Amino acid sequence: MNKKKWIKKFGLRFPKSRPFVYNDHGNKIVTALTFDDSHELVWLGDSDGYIYSYEGVKLGLYSSSRAHNGPVLQILNHKKGIVSLAADGIRFGSRQGLSQYTVKSPPETQFFAMAYTSNTQTELLVGTNSNLVKIDLTKGVLSSTLEYNHPIQYMSSNLQYVVLGRVDGTVDIMDSKTSQVVKTFYAHSAALSSIALRDNVLLTSGYSLRQDQYVLDPFVNVFDLKKMTQGIPAAFPAGALQAHLHPKAPNVAVIVSSMGQINFIDICDPAKLHLYQADISSFLTISDISATGECFAFVDAMQTLHLWSDQMMRPPNFAVLSQEPLRPTLDVETIPPENHLSFDTDAPYNLIKLPRYESMLLSAWPSDLKFEVGKLPPQIDPEILRDSKTIDGFTMAPYNKDKFGPRNLHVKQRPLKTKKHADTKFPKFLSEREDDYEENEESVRLKQEMMSNAFEYVPKDGEVPNAFKKTDILYSKFGVDDFDFTFYNNTQYAGLETHVDNAYTNAMIQLYRFTPPIFNFVVRTLAEDVRYDDCVLAELGYLLDMLVKANGRNVVAANFQKLFSSLPQARELGLLNPDGKTRNDRGQRKLAHLFSKFLAECLAKDELALYHQETSVHVDGICGIPAHTLLRSPYCSFEHKSSTTVYSLDLNVVPSPAVSGVTILNYLEASMNKTLQHNIFCQQCDRVHAIEAVLSIEQLPNVLMLNVDLTNEQMNEVRGFDDWLVPEFYSAPSHTGRPVVRPNAIAGSGLAKYELVGFVAQITSRDSTNHLVTLVKLPSGEWLLLNDFLVTKISTEEALNLTYWWKRPVTVVYRQQDGTGFDYDGWKSVIDDSILYRDHFAQGTREGKKIEYELLTRAEAPKPGTLVAIDAEFVQMAPEEYNFRSNGSKVLVRPKRVSLARVSIIRGEGPKEGVCFIDDYILTDESKIDDYITSFSGIEPGDLTPDKSDKTLVTLQTAYRKIWLLLNLGCVFVGHSLGGDFRTINIQVPPQQVRDTAELFYLKREKRKLGLKFLIYQVFNDRVQTGNHDSIEDAYSALRLYRKWLELKAAGELDDALQRIYLEGQGVVSRTSSASNESTSSSSDELTDLADLGDLGESSLVPSNQRCFPGLDVTTLRLVIDLVRSPPSRYITDLLWFLFLSMSALDLDREKLGRSASAKELPPESLLLIRVSLFKCAPYDEFLASLPAVNFLTGFLRGSSFNDTEDLPRGRPTDMTKIKY
Repeated sequence: MNKKKWIKKFGLRFPKSRPFVYNDHGNKIVTALTFDDSHELVWLGDSDGYIYSYEGVKLGLYSSSRAHNGPVLQILNHKKGIVSLAADGIRFGSRQGLSQYTVKSPPETQFFAMAYTSNTQTELLVGTNSNLVKIDLTKGVLSSTLEYNHPIQYMSSNLQYVVLGRVDGTVDIMDSKTSQVVKTFYAHSAALSSIALRDNVLLTSGYSLRQDQYVLDPFVNVFDLKKMTQGIPAAFPAGALQAHLHPKAPNVAVIVSSMGQINFIDICDPAKLHLYQADISSFLTISDISATGECFAFVDAMQTLHLWSDQMMRPPNFAVLSQEPLRPTLDVETIPPENHLSFDTDAPYNLIKLPRYESMLLSAWPSDLKFEVGKLPPQIDPEILRDSKTIDGFTMAPYNKDKFGPRNLHVKQRPLKTKKHADTKFPKFLSEREDDYEENEESVRLKQEMMSNAFEYVPKDGEVPNAFKKTDILYSKFGVDDFDFTFYNNTQYAGLETHVDNAYTNAMIQLYRFTPPIFNFVVRTLAEDVRYDDCVLAELGYLLDMLVKANGRNVVAANFQKLFSSLPQARELGLLNPDGKTRNDRGQRKLAHLFSKFLAECLAKDELALYHQETSVHVDGICGIPAHTLLRSPYCSFEHKSSTTVYSLDLNVVPSPAVSGVTILNYLEASMNKTLQHNIFCQQCDRVHAIEAVLSIEQLPNVLMLNVDLTNEQMNEVRGFDDWLVPEFYSAPSHTGRPVVRPNAIAGSGLAKYELVGFVAQITSRDSTNHLVTLVKLPSGEWLLLNDFLVTKISTEEALNLTYWWKRPVTVVYRQQDGTGFDYDGWKSVIDDSILYRDHFAQGTREGKKIEYELLTRAEAPKPGTLVAIDAEFVQMAPEEYNFRSNGSKVLVRPKRVSLARVSIIRGEGPKEGVCFIDDYILTDESKIDDYITSFSGIEPGDLTPDKSDKTLVTLQTAYRKIWLLLNLGCVFVGHSLGGDFRTINIQVPPQQVRDTAELFYLKREKRKLGLKFLIYQVFNDRVQTGNHDSIEDAYSALRLYRKWLELKAAGELDDALQRIYLEGQGVVSRTSSASNESTSSSSDELTDLADLGDLGESSLVPSNQRCFPGLDVTTLRLVIDLVRSPPSRYITDLLWFLFLSMSALDLDREKLGRSASAKELPPESLLLIRVSLFKCAPYDEFLASLPAVNFLTGFLRGSSFNDTEDLPRGRPTDMTKIKY
């Protein structure tokens, strides 16, 4: 033992410099401390999951990084970096702070301690609360699990044993090779505080329980692992908190107490000791000794790092063979004389050199010159600035206490990454969800918890409830089809998607859908044959009809928005909002009011054109308000009267004087008779003077639409009235000519009762982003919230409550209580289906067009149940949109946008079965097409342009009406992957009218669907889609598949056929791989073409007469393929073991397999499938290790002899690699 006096040479307040990290749980504390064994570094971990390294005796900050989300429990040195452990997993990182990989702990499992199983540092044994797990550090994966039923607190290891310190104070000695516990020591009665292991000497310190208090034991236990005996404990009256073994003097122990006493004691001769007292003002928490034994470090409760050394003449070393830590290089590059960059897309930007810098880079500044700075003050909310007024040079504005909270109070700031989605848990994508048979009680409970959280509509702590928050669609690599819309809708009513142009209109459209008189009129007009294409009335009718037929599924208003965006009037009025950017709150409300008025006027105009009328009858009768305007001058005799019809009434007059108990009726009465005064030029007297304009309303319509056009300040006054929005009121004429509105019944004639249908509300978040939602009253009396695609029922009290700062009424709809309900099917009896029996080409279509279809005749009129086959082709209008992150990864923001280009429908029954009767090419502006995707669509450039195309061009509205008519006439649609086709066509077809062959020929456990090309080859041995896609051919192929499906189902052979199809689809992997490696083979091109027959990438088929495993039944083959496709963590030899046992259990001897000459010519696919599948699902070294077993199995298949006592595999399945063959 070095008897030089240890002195306190260095001290450092931890951490000396650290990034600002918001912490709700108080100050951070040091939870892990260790010396680096190869560099002059000290490593510390804290309670927030950060890891810091300090360099040399000056303890300068070298690196810091966030490694975990919770406290760092342990840090281990590794020859290639640093391994840290927390409850949620381990992290392997470089010494510079870069993370290499992270291994998460299994579900419901927490990590507590870790140790290497050998000096190669390739495998880590981790103790958990329920078992032991092994982690392969070379691959960064959990390799296996060991059964161990005791929770672990500490672990350490040497070349032979792993010491497991249990929480009850017991220590288990495990053999690292056999993973068996060979000895158990009962070290301490209550708990452990530390263990130290070097060579064969083990030290433990711990606690005893005295009067329900944990007290440090006044001794350190000493164990000899070579003899497996306990030695004489080393006494330490102060109470041993931690014990360490000196790395250079193995018989010397360093024992520390919580009060700072440090004892160097010879465990062979306890009389030899040296005692030191640390100069600390609090208690000691954690300590460690360096690999050289020259330095000792500890941390006190004030989070001060103390470094002691026994070296006086030279700086001490931490590591035995110390290496210099890597540092950023400051290479000086020569600036070329011509600092010019070519604008070629391939030119690298680093050709432009930066000037040489003379001063030190900020990243190279020492840690003691880095300080935290305050956060920038938040921007003033735009709402405050808009409502401000300047008085005597001072800008004054009202302060919204409910929205912004009390003033002059400290508010804890949270980082943006913790703010985002902090309160709402989002569901997984459909591709990530567990199958029904894999769901357990915990997953069901979590799903129910997330759903209840998402549908929460009662505010907490003044925040916007989750059900009212703005919704957004998230995309995985599979696009929108992978988003779980069903999670956001627990009703039978459909919501509208947000990723469309002008999504702000969704709320108003939903309000129209739940207003029976408007809905009945709009949908009833669909029975008429619309001969023009820019009919807003028809498009709105199709959309409302889809919202009903969707029956709770999400709907996208693509066709309606496409027409709306093309209207010049909408563009002139500023109604288009294609980028979806939210305006300020007042601007968004005015935009919604303007759209409501524009939409009603479009309906009235289209009614005139549809029914060839001079005045609107239906729209005016439903929501038309006769308005009379009187212009008069108090200074001359000028007077002018005019009358017009408006479809909504603006509530923009505040009742005066203000009285208590004000409701919307007070605003309604004030707005029905309002006077405005402006100074204008009077033509009567040729002077400029005041002219009064008096607006009067003499009659209320059947449906009363009220636009709440109030300022923010006036809206805040509305919040002060609890019952401002009345659920019903009565109206009656008065002697003044104006209607009188009262909340209760009024005596007299002409009394009309109005009830609240619903209203559009504006929801404002604390960051002043706004969106619109709809609240409507159902016929049952319940209230429904429609927040785009989030739909849920809410209570009446919460629906009508407008006292929240975040909720403002925009448009309110009342209707007369006349008993009129929704008419969903009455119009079908008078539907005009004449367009199905005639051509209706687009204007400008060429005379010499090719007609590849035969129109229906009245004798073939569709009726409920009529079978038709459909297929559609599309062109790409815009590519995918991505957001690129700083780490180089990309996130799909919006998938590619496609548009219908061709639709073909063929007869599915009757004497002309298979004959096409609709083959429409959709007229499309060529300049807006991004990609024709000809190889998939079959559409060539020019096919959709009238002056170039020889196709049968029609408008989108014409093609859509034909499909819609077939739907409402009750036809059943047959096709392949119809979900995507119907989505792009923008039509909702009830499931009972769909026969999708992609779903019919699908095994759910496979999690992948088969392509049409693949199925046709498998079922009929035919080839389709040999060139470009042809929608007529694809529709007919789907019809053939459906007929075959009916045949298999009737014969009871469907399940076997599906399993065989999926199984044989695996075999072509080996055939294709072999062909690709032998490109000169004559069958190479054919095999490659076979592989292309499927829509599943490399998965394809094998001819039905060449089975990969002759003699095995379908059930066994199914299990074999499941093992082939197991995750890499499975042992590969498990597969081979299972193959052997399966054949043995089925008694498939060589005779059964066939020992004839023909049977010995076993097709090579059998072996290739095993080899290629193993290679795909296993690391290369495991694949090589399993080759002997593969060859053994192949010999068995081919009828080779083997000795039952010597060659059969024995023991565990993993012993298969040792088979003699």
